[in-house]
Amino acid sequence: MLVSLNEISKYVDLNGLSKEEIASRLTFSGIEVEEIKTLSSATNLVVGKVISCVNHPNSDHLHVCKVDVKDEILDIVCGAPNCKEGIKVIVAKVGAKLPNGEIKAGEIRGCKSNGMLCALNELGVDPKYLKEEQIKGIEILSDEFEVGDTDILHKLGLDDAILDLSLLANRSDCYSLFNVSRELGALFNRNVNILEAKDDSTYVDNDFKVGSLTPNCKEFSVKIVKGIEVKDSPSWLKNCLRSEGIRSINNIVDLGNYIMLLTGQPIHMYDYDKLTKKELIVRDDIKEKFVALDEKEYQINELDLCVTSSSKTMCLGGIMGGLDSEVTSSTKNIVIEVANFNHASIRKTSSRLGLISDSSQRFVKGINKDQVDYVLNLTTNLLKTLSNVDSISNIIKYDELNHDIKVISCSVDYINNRLGTNFEFSKVKEVLELLYFKFIESDGNNFKVEVPNFRIDVEGKADLSEEIFRYIGLDTIQPTLPFMETTVGGKSKDEQKQDVICSFLSNNGLYRVLTYTLVNQKMSESFKILNKSEGYVIKNPLTEDHKYVRTNLLPSLINCAIYNLNHQNNNFGIYEISNMDSINKNEIHLGIVLVGKKYKQDKIVGESYSYFDVKGIVDTILDMFNISSTRVKYTRFETDEFHPNRSALVLLDNKPLCVMGDIYPTKKETKEAMILLEMNLSLLFATKSKNIKFEPISNYPQSSRDYAFLIDDTVNYIDIKNEVKKCSSLIKEVGVFDIYKGKNIPSNQKSIALTVVFESNDHTLKEKEIEEAHNKIVETLNKKFNVSLRS
Repeated sequence: MLVSLNEISKYVDLNGLSKEEIASRLTFSGIEVEEIKTLSSATNLVVGKVISCVNHPNSDHLHVCKVDVKDEILDIVCGAPNCKEGIKVIVAKVGAKLPNGEIKAGEIRGCKSNGMLCALNELGVDPKYLKEEQIKGIEILSDEFEVGDTDILHKLGLDDAILDLSLLANRSDCYSLFNVSRELGALFNRNVNILEAKDDSTYVDNDFKVGSLTPNCKEFSVKIVKGIEVKDSPSWLKNCLRSEGIRSINNIVDLGNYIMLLTGQPIHMYDYDKLTKKELIVRDDIKEKFVALDEKEYQINELDLCVTSSSKTMCLGGIMGGLDSEVTSSTKNIVIEVANFNHASIRKTSSRLGLISDSSQRFVKGINKDQVDYVLNLTTNLLKTLSNVDSISNIIKYDELNHDIKVISCSVDYINNRLGTNFEFSKVKEVLELLYFKFIESDGNNFKVEVPNFRIDVEGKADLSEEIFRYIGLDTIQPTLPFMETTVGGKSKDEQKQDVICSFLSNNGLYRVLTYTLVNQKMSESFKILNKSEGYVIKNPLTEDHKYVRTNLLPSLINCAIYNLNHQNNNFGIYEISNMDSINKNEIHLGIVLVGKKYKQDKIVGESYSYFDVKGIVDTILDMFNISSTRVKYTRFETDEFHPNRSALVLLDNKPLCVMGDIYPTKKETKEAMILLEMNLSLLFATKSKNIKFEPISNYPQSSRDYAFLIDDTVNYIDIKNEVKKCSSLIKEVGVFDIYKGKNIPSNQKSIALTVVFESNDHTLKEKEIEEAHNKIVETLNKKFNVSLRS
């Protein structure tokens, strides 16, 4: 935001203040001044009059001029095509310092030259603010300039100092010169005189209609002005716009830009006679081609805010007007629009179309919704000073916004506790009143204030304390160390458990990775097995690939694995531990992807990763947390994302703990093996388990027996194992050593061979004890699973 001190000084008393003081005070109050610029630093300039202009005898384009500068007549050689006798010009005398160097007396092709006739760009004015004839030739001054006047930069408005403000997101109010003036008035305790606006309507228009068919525009007002004259702007307006970085077009367009600079409120003007119907309606359901003022064609989509007349787009709301309703030199009647468009809608449309303007930026950052009438009246008040006007209508408005005054309750105790200060109520009141807050209730501690309508960033009592802090300044607050209780640092129990798992996986050759929490829609909908809750959707995503908050880890890890495979990394294991945030619950998940083959040593490749590798990881993790195998169940499940015969859903206390297995062949984008695992660590960490107890190794011998059972094909080994363990306290270990299906075995059955180890801690086992346990095993399995013992 560029701020002209010449323009600001019209509204706030800056006498006795240097530009450096002003910049420093603004910066330390939270409004950073990045740079102080000057429009021109040229010296030794004077107004001159060309009293003679003849062609140079040795050149076909140079002129030899005699220039009267009041106290002397100077001979100057000039090459400008518009140089002629009788004009008033800017003369840089010998010794003058211009941006391109110092002027010296010399001889040009045999003719003496004691100075230079200047164009504005030669004094440092950016050519983008000048017309073509001003760039190609010297600047011709009006008759109001007197020959010999040396205060030429001031009269041209080039002695201005420009503050380049870097505004924080919460101070969008300072995109208004009026509000910057108010800020300076408060900071330096100076008088502020903001322009008044009076209702100058001369008739009531009952025919023109305005409205909105979208919730993204709840305020839209216009005034109709007839009998205007489009012409060049006066020099004061051109100078102001140039200082603010805006090129002058004509008095009507320039007025719109000037009002936006003063108030922070973008306005737009339509040629009244070009509207297809005497109405302006805001809609967001238009889908058509639109030719804007820059004469380029843009595609309007649904949700783009369009100001329409008879369903035809006249303006892309808050961004750019249409060529069909453009104000031109022949325009006689205009419609002045002031509206309040939704910032998110403007941002999305301007970003999509690449149309970023001063107007759209102000809507995106936020505007004062309570100044519509003031802005419209101010516009027509100033318009009458720039053009002839026949008639001005009343304000025709559509308004569904809440304009209640914002009231905040606060206390001096709260402010002092938050800032670590000991301000008295009188000081707090003084500061807030200087910043335009109005006290409506107070008891010496508690108080209520009305927030000025231009301070759209102030929402609560924390903002009030910050206002006091930034006004008084950090250097005035005595630094003290806060009282804090001494606490023992360290990681939480869950974090410590995560570290144990990470150490185990890393020590076994897996690499830890970190992937994005935000994913695309396809990834958010895949592998929803452990967590089926609905995830969060970002309302304003930077890209469609980062719109959804993931609820499961595997899609991100698979993408990471594919990236590595595409970069010739073919054999590896990766894992990630991350929080999964969804609307209904928050969980910690562990994800693992094993790809290709295992390394035996260094780069010696061994067997391919398989289902049993991730099963071994699960079993080990459960053992690390002392989870009994009797509480764990491996079950089949149906999905089109895992291999149907090489996958399992693991239940802990009948709750889904993890899912694992080979990726489904059609889902695999590579020929390499890809084994997946995702575990709900929140469930694991919350599961209670018995403390590990020390048991001495038995001094008595073990005894083992082998069994071969015929069982139904649908019975799982783990169920057999758990039942066997329950049969006797003497059973210390149960293990499978063979599973057979084939010859001499019925088609719906299988043979499973187990080894059962018996042991006692206090005596040598007797045959009778082993036989009783044996009979119990056979009886229990026969009763539970209808098994038969093979001979």
